[in-house]
Amino acid sequence: MKLGRAGHPSKTNGGEWRFTGISLLLPVYEEIEDVTEILWTDRGAMAVSKIKKLTKTKRSLPVFDDREAAG
Repeated sequence: MKLGRAGHPSKTNGGEWRFTGISLLLPVYEEIEDVTEILWTDRGAMAVSKIKKLTKTKRSLPVFDDREAAG
């Protein structure tokens, strides 16, 4: 989270960009290289209240859930 906030806020002609948090994080099983692509979703302009509802705490992100899967 510290690294995400390091370059922000960033002002542009379209407004101000601020790093707020993460809404979804998935595990990567392959080796990460310089040319590895990271997928993200541009949701356009959003109210701060909606952004805060989307962001999750580390404990609530599925990638950090160490419980055994049922089945």
